[in-house]
Amino acid sequence: MPKKTGGKRGSNARAREAGPQTNPPGAEVSTRRKWVALTLTGGAGLSLNILANELTPVVERAVRRFCGRSDRTPHSREDLLRDLFFNSPTAIDVVPSSHHPQLKATIEVAPGVFTYRNQVIALSAIRDMFGDVLRRSDDLWQIDPGHSLMCVGSATSNAITRKVLGDPLSPRFRVTSNLGTIVLPYSMRALPGENTFRIQDQAPLLTWNHEILAQNGSCLAKPTTDKDGVLSDDFLLVTRIPGSNPNTDIVVFGGIHGPAIWAIDLLLRQIHSSELTFLRGCLGTAHYYQAVFHVTGLKEHGGTTVPGEITCVRIGCPPVALRCT
Repeated sequence: MPKKTGGKRGSNARAREAGPQTNPPGAEVSTRRKWVALTLTGGAGLSLNILANELTPVVERAVRRFCGRSDRTPHSREDLLRDLFFNSPTAIDVVPSSHHPQLKATIEVAPGVFTYRNQVIALSAIRDMFGDVLRRSDDLWQIDPGHSLMCVGSATSNAITRKVLGDPLSPRFRVTSNLGTIVLPYSMRALPGENTFRIQDQAPLLTWNHEILAQNGSCLAKPTTDKDGVLSDDFLLVTRIPGSNPNTDIVVFGGIHGPAIWAIDLLLRQIHSSELTFLRGCLGTAHYYQAVFHVTGLKEHGGTTVPGEITCVRIGCPPVALRCT
């Protein structure tokens, strides 16, 4: 498969400390497993892959990474999206979900490779917004520990997300990276016995609700239901931290329920620039952060509960810049 090279960051880029060559969170699961790589090559010889194994099968395409951080302040909507989500110092491996305990991945995107419909929608948006020249490789290989990671899915359905945010029943707030320890202000916790109902992939789905959790154990945000228990809204927790290896990042799109994962499409295609400007304003020049997005306007369409709007949460759990210690 083609050799991947990373871009250089701008003159204002964060200096990164050299660290031990350890695997990124979740990479240890790949040491005995083969990975399927579907590669998208962008400008300047840069590339980004979608990865899959038996736990995390691939959706068909991935997004090229943004070629370095710009010294200028991003103003356009696309500039803001690149700066906030796709501006990593190395090639990015995109890892979608495939092992929700109640759902079978049914959409085949390569021979023997299956995923969920909401993952296809989310990653299609990534491809369409930031993909240029498509180059596909079906070579079997192991995850490259020198690449950045973009994980799509919650800790319930994505094994690598679980390495960052912890198990849904035992949330994590402290992560070790190549730049030091990161203390997370937010994580997600499952609420056993508190059920929600929605339609996914033309089938009714009854699942536990989850909440956005503070370090002190208090609930900061939680999807609501109507009187019949039908899901009314959802939340997407975005976490960006340094990876375990030097010059790598990890971006996690952790949706509480399926509509929040589908809403990644809205985040990339439709969200108002003012929401992104607000997010960047809260963070200043920080490269690492957590932000919570509220997903509303849920309705059934095509046999699935889909979202209608996504906004950045301002009160209760606003965006927070992260620091390494």
